[in-house]
Order: sequence, then C-alpha cells, then structure tokens
Amino acid sequence: LDGGILKYFEECGGDHYTGDCFVFDQRVALNSQLQETALEQCFACRAALTNDDQKSPHYVPGQSCPYC
Repeated sequence: LDGGILKYFEECGGDHYTGDCFVFDQRVALNSQLQETALEQCFACRAALTNDDQKSPHYVPGQSCPYC
C-alpha cells in the first residue's frame, strides 16, 4: 500500500475493510472514515480497550485493565 492504510482510506474509502485501524498516537484507532473510535489504551499493558472493557471493574484508568 503506497502511502499506507490511512492514505488508502482517503482515496478508496472503507468498502473493503472491516474493523478499526490502530494508530500510534493519542487517537488509538481510526475507522475507515478516518474518524477516531472509542477505543482507549491501557496505561500499564498498552492493550486497546473497547467500551465494554472500559466498563469492567478491572479497569482503573491510568493503572490497569482486564488484560493486565
């Protein structure tokens, strides 16, 4: 992919893509419309956390998550 997956989304859209694209900045993940998703990243283990993960009693923002 010349220019990477984000460039592909810009040019072709997400018709042939399912899921989120992990990015290495504060956004954590983008969808195929290049919009930030609701994913967060665990401070301790760096796992990507869904909304359900963030509701877990094992999730302590800035400390730990269900995957630690």
